[in-house]
Amino acid sequence: MATTSNNVNVRQDYGLYQLLSSSSTVYYVRVGEFACDVLRARGDGHTMIGRHDNEWLEVQRVLCGPILWRAGDELGREDVDEDDVVIDVLRVGSRHRFEYRVPGDDPESGEFWMTGRVCERIEQLDHMPPEGERTIQERVPRPDGV
Repeated sequence: MATTSNNVNVRQDYGLYQLLSSSSTVYYVRVGEFACDVLRARGDGHTMIGRHDNEWLEVQRVLCGPILWRAGDELGREDVDEDDVVIDVLRVGSRHRFEYRVPGDDPESGEFWMTGRVCERIEQLDHMPPEGERTIQERVPRPDGV
């Protein structure tokens, strides 16, 4: 059974988390004693294709942007605190930039990052959903209609 959370520290709140947004794509974050990993499960519809979709990647840092969304409503510019940026925290209402490194000497190695849409819900899971059940089947439209 999934439990919800509004804030997760990716260096100390051990567990498996699912980040949901208006996209069919879902981010999974696995926080352990020695590492934090992310998996981007690409969904259908209006969502980009990532170079490292559907594979676990060790996170070097999470950059959590300002809160842009609260209780189902997008905040106006005047209500957004642009200085409210935190490191290594997941929180509802923010966009997250996951910075990761792919080891090796081939063209696929190096430092990369991925940023999801505004996180609308964080659920702690007991186990990883099986392949084919990791994305949201029915995409919710973005506030701008795309």
